[in-house]
Amino acid sequence: MNELLDKTQVASLLKVSTRSIDRLRKAGKLGAVIICNRVRFRPTDVESFISNQIESPQR
Repeated sequence: MNELLDKTQVASLLKVSTRSIDRLRKAGKLGAVIICNRVRFRPTDVESFISNQIESPQR
């Protein structure tokens, strides 16, 4: 099983604030798992989020 990431780790990976991570999660754009009132992120959900952010080239 892959290790779950906390909000600070995800923010560091994406080079954004932890508040931005909260906003993305609450907007449903970044999947999360809640375990004992703690929010954790699966690495696959973070990778999927990144993949969905890629812009296609303008023609």
